Amino acid sequence: MIYRFIGTECNVGAIKLSLFGQRLEVTPEIARQCQLGGAAIISDAEFKKLGFTSEELKIWASPFMDYRQMPADLSERKAMAAFLDKRRKARQLFQNNAAKLKKERKQLRVAVPIPSSKEGK
Repeated sequence: MIYRFIGTECNVGAIKLSLFGQRLEVTPEIARQCQLGGAAIISDAEFKKLGFTSEELKIWASPFMDYRQMPADLSERKAMAAFLDKRRKARQLFQNNAAKLKKERKQLRVAVPIPSSKEGK
């Protein structure tokens, strides 16, 4: 399955993720483990639903982009603001997904009884 990286930099195995929107093809289980470990990835479908354009990604995908410096041109400022809004929504989506996964993992731990040492005697 295809996922998209929405962080600044991380490694998934031997794959270095450093560009916003970078594609990552892994199994859902590996993606789940990556998200639980803090790798900021969302599904390709979620990424596409947010409406990122290839032009936006060409301009603003670099982790070294200084978003505090607004372009002088009004149309460029509006385009940058639209990108930053989508980026904020993508990160919120990741945080919601990760919180849900952590909650599910915690519930699994509670649901599986741990045998006490007295049961073996």
